Amino acid sequence: MRHREYLKKKAVQTKSKLYHDAYKKQRNELNKLIKKTKAEYFKNKLNSCERNPKEMWKTINRLTNKTSKTTNITEINQNGKRITDDHTIANTLNEYFSEVGPQLAANLSQSLESPESYYLAR
Repeated sequence: MRHREYLKKKAVQTKSKLYHDAYKKQRNELNKLIKKTKAEYFKNKLNSCERNPKEMWKTINRLTNKTSKTTNITEINQNGKRITDDHTIANTLNEYFSEVGPQLAANLSQSLESPESYYLAR
């Protein structure tokens, strides 16, 4: 990496095609080496848990920096009323989401065209 940076610095300072070509060659070789090393590392990590699917998924998530995100709702506000009981929160959310569709549908104007006409005409 130091040699690559040295060649880049020289190429910029001297504006020499020779240094620039040497820099590009060194950069490309380094990129290939990094990709090969990463692939080998990932392969070894996955092979180490080949017979254990649960551990394999944990490893995949660790390697890709994925973490599970769990959101705990401890309180909600419904019409100015603060609700903190888990059972009441669950029922309130269930009621809200089960009524959203019909409420939105009630606000839509009635169409005279059939749904099929939208994709058949195109």
